[in-house]
Amino acid sequence: MPIAAFEKIALWKAGNMPVQFRRIKCVRDGGVRYTLDGAGYFHSVLISNVAGSGAVVAVKVKGLRTGWLPMGRNWGQNWHINADLKGQPLSFEVTTSDGVSLTSYNVAPKDWNFGQTFVGKQFPFR
Repeated sequence: MPIAAFEKIALWKAGNMPVQFRRIKCVRDGGVRYTLDGAGYFHSVLISNVAGSGAVVAVKVKGLRTGWLPMGRNWGQNWHINADLKGQPLSFEVTTSDGVSLTSYNVAPKDWNFGQTFVGKQFPFR
């Protein structure tokens, strides 16, 4: 939002604009999206279209030849890991700030490539 527009609805105090907000649960069309990026053993996954609380706090990935591997937050909703995952179908477990976890098994097929997006299950709206 442009600063000029934001100043119309917020108080300007010494260069800071205090903001109060609260998250609301939301409904999304379609499933959670997993966009794969990276190179070699570096894998980055952008998690998007998350319903429910919408605030992802943890992500795990599992290949055919691995157990569940925790991913680290890179920035925003980009999560990363250094692991040998090429040539394996990928499953993801996503946990949101309200403690709800969603597992999408084999959401990416074994022949996935960087740059592709796959759609998994969606969090239920409660």
